[in-house]
Amino acid sequence: MPCGPGGADLDREVRAPGGTVRGGAGAEREREKAMRLSRLALYFAALPADLLCWAAVLAARVFIGGRLRLTWDGLWLVLPDTPSTIARWWPTWGGVTLGHGGLRVTGRRLRWHEGVHVEQFEGAMVMALWFACGQLAVAQAAGAEHGPVLALAVWTMGGALAYAAAVVVAVLRGEDAYLGNVLEEAAYAMEDKERADG
Repeated sequence: MPCGPGGADLDREVRAPGGTVRGGAGAEREREKAMRLSRLALYFAALPADLLCWAAVLAARVFIGGRLRLTWDGLWLVLPDTPSTIARWWPTWGGVTLGHGGLRVTGRRLRWHEGVHVEQFEGAMVMALWFACGQLAVAQAAGAEHGPVLALAVWTMGGALAYAAAVVVAVLRGEDAYLGNVLEEAAYAMEDKERADG
């Protein structure tokens, strides 16, 4: 019989005060269903940028090689950790998140680092979708004929604009554009935490 934390029986529903189900297999199924719906909503919010991301990943596969990997956080091209054109340009390079996916090098602890960037991308794309909807409403109210095109452009560029803003802020603070930007600081902090936890 499966047991949860502290030996709790997962097949038994645990009622919290007020009669709500707090645990048990039924509650776990409900949480999994809610998570799937949340993932679908986040993929929808990122759809225009993801289409570009996935096209870039597939093009890189054709020109660079590597192995495609589909995970909960997107479509990734996994490159061997061997000297390559990329390594000659940027020896410390280990990966890049382009949206729900990107390029990674095997043999390096990038899962958590790039995972943080996926979450940051999702937040940026939700915000971009909100802005695009607002921009579309204003454009339609003003009678602008190119409103839908501009709204789609804002929506598509959400992740890139968020990263560009983080770079500009880092430079204005006198810090390194890459290591000093808040998005990379958060990703490296998670990477350090995971290394410490072992």
